[in-house]
Order: sequence, then structure tokens, then C-alpha cells
Amino acid sequence: MAIKKIILCCNSAAALKNFRFNTIKFLLKNSYRVVIVAPDDTDLKPFEKIGAKFITWKVDPRGSSVISEFLSFIKLSSILASQSSDLNIFYTIKPIIYG
Repeated sequence: MAIKKIILCCNSAAALKNFRFNTIKFLLKNSYRVVIVAPDDTDLKPFEKIGAKFITWKVDPRGSSVISEFLSFIKLSSILASQSSDLNIFYTIKPIIYG
């Protein structure tokens, strides 16, 4: 059986670290490849230490500029297309809508 790749996407890496870190560890322990897509807004060493890959996605969680939001949408689309994952899990409203 091939190793499955899961993308976890959130508008804050700090939120993933605080609320989903144990889930990420569980997935890695059970032979999943985990890719985190989020802004670089916290210390990423804990993610790297457990073996998760981190891709920086520039998004303003509270922004409402049409141009900025469109660019964030395009960047996320590009990231998702390049990763060819088996499952995408989106947390928080912008990743849910854009994903």
C-alpha cells in the first residue's frame, strides 16, 4: 500500500501548532506524509522535528482587499495542484472557502 499524503491548510501555523499538533503527530506515526500549508507566523521547528513538511502560504486572516485575496486564492490553488495529495483538510474560513 502506498503512503498517503495529507495536506493540512490553515490561515495560521500557530493555530495548527496549538490545536492540531497531536493530530499531525498521530498521522505521521501512522505512516502518512503530512504537508502543512499556512503562513509562517510561528516557530516551525516543532513541525520539522516530527517530520511534517511546511509550505508557506501568504494570506491575511482578517484581510478584505480583493486583489490580496485573489492572489492568496491563486497561490493556494497552485500549491494544491503541485502537491497531488490524497486528502486535503482545511481549517478556518478562508482555507475552507478557497480550498
